[in-house]
Amino acid sequence: MNCWKLFRNSVGAALLIITATAVCAQAVADKPPYYKTLEPNMEWVIKVTLVNKVEGRRTFREIRGSRSNSLRHEVISWVGGETERWLTGRFLLETLPDQRDVIPTPYPPTLKEMEKRLAEFPELNWLAPEHQKGVAEVNGKSCRYYTKTVVVKPEIDAVVLEMVARKEIEMPRDSVYNYQAWIDATTGLPVAYESSDYRYEYEFTFSETPISLTLPNRFLQAARMIDPKFTP
Repeated sequence: MNCWKLFRNSVGAALLIITATAVCAQAVADKPPYYKTLEPNMEWVIKVTLVNKVEGRRTFREIRGSRSNSLRHEVISWVGGETERWLTGRFLLETLPDQRDVIPTPYPPTLKEMEKRLAEFPELNWLAPEHQKGVAEVNGKSCRYYTKTVVVKPEIDAVVLEMVARKEIEMPRDSVYNYQAWIDATTGLPVAYESSDYRYEYEFTFSETPISLTLPNRFLQAARMIDPKFTP
C-alpha cells in the first residue's frame, strides 16, 4: 500500500472533520440561541457553586440530565434534598424539594416551542451578538465570552417617599444583575455560566445507543389532571 497516499487520505479526513466542526460552531454562533442545544441521546451534568451567599436561600449543588426524542429528565440536588423535573414539551412536571407531590405546568402545544423547551437551557436565553465580548479560556477550552448587566429600578411612589422623608426607610436602590457565559468555540456547547448568585459548569456526553426515558406514573397522572388524554 502507498503509505503517502494513506497518510494524505488520513490527513484529508481529519481536516474535513475539523472544518465541518468549525463551520457547525460558526453557524451556531450566528443564530439564536447562539450555542449548540441539546439533542436526543445527550446527557449532561452541571456543577453548581454559590457566588453570592444570601441568608435564607436554599442552595443547590448539581443538575443531572438526559434527553430522548420526546422527554427531558433532570434531577436537581439541593443541600439536603432533591428536585425531580420532567419536560415533555407539552408539560413541565416537577417536585418540590423533599416532597413527592408533582406540580404540573402546561404549555401551548406548538411544535416549535415544544422542541425549544426540550433542547435549550433557560439560563442562557439572553445570549446575543451584542453581548459577546471576545474570546476567553475556561477549563482549558477556548470560548466565546458573553456578558450582560441588567438594572431593575425599584417602584418608588408617594408612600415610599414619605417613609424616606420620615427616615423610616432608606431610599430603595436599583437592583443590578450580572450575567456571564462561556461557549466552546469549537463545539458550540456551553462550558460555564455565572449569575450574581450561582456559577454553572457544564459537562456533556453523547450516548452511542438511544436513550430510552419513561415518564413515571405519578408524573403522568399529574399531567392527566389537566389533560386526561395526555400521552408523552
